[in-house]
Amino acid sequence: MLLDWKVRLDRRLMESDVEAWTTGMLWNEASSTAAPPSRPTFERWVAKACASGRLRKVRNGLFLNAAGNKSVSVGAAAGYIKQTAVPSLAWVLEHDWILNNIGDVITCVVALTPGLPVPNLSPVKTPLGEFRFRALPWHVYELDQLEVADWRDNRFAHPRATPEKALCDWLYLAASPRSSMRAPPLDLEAGRLDADRLQRVARVMSIKEHLNTWLHFKRRYDRDPDVIENASMHVKVSKS
Repeated sequence: MLLDWKVRLDRRLMESDVEAWTTGMLWNEASSTAAPPSRPTFERWVAKACASGRLRKVRNGLFLNAAGNKSVSVGAAAGYIKQTAVPSLAWVLEHDWILNNIGDVITCVVALTPGLPVPNLSPVKTPLGEFRFRALPWHVYELDQLEVADWRDNRFAHPRATPEKALCDWLYLAASPRSSMRAPPLDLEAGRLDADRLQRVARVMSIKEHLNTWLHFKRRYDRDPDVIENASMHVKVSKS
């Protein structure tokens, strides 16, 4: 049965696990029907889809598919904002409740590929948040010596670092003389991390010493009486 182009688009959005769509992708779907719309008619449909919340506009020509997933993450748009960009670092740790201060900055890593120019790392502001980028050499951007599940979070349809990879990316950049990043804060909820996975990722990234040093200071921080007292006071306030 031939489908009206609007019905086809609505079904594709509802049934697809593609979380971010460009105008070109939507137009291709509409144009592949037996009676495709005119461009102005198609653009009116896009505007109505955004107004109804089925699409969430990230920037001109790029949308999140809220029809297929109402809780779709803005991080799904990272690779469309900048090639090879993958959410990592603080943003991933915040959204896994390992860091407590959730903000609207989507921190990402991009790949330094041999033979290609250094990518532009300028931040990109959108109505849904600001994307910021840090560059990693390819051999630590993708960890081919490990199972993909160790460094890409398979809970999401879009590429996203596991919390353990996010922390190791942060430690790697903090140890690099070419980066201005400081070490991760010590008030992380490290108990939420998979300790074995964390060690595997750190070993392959050659930052195991940096990780163990950070963990040493983290344990000292957690045993500090003032920190314990502050945590206790926070729990009391939260319960009251």
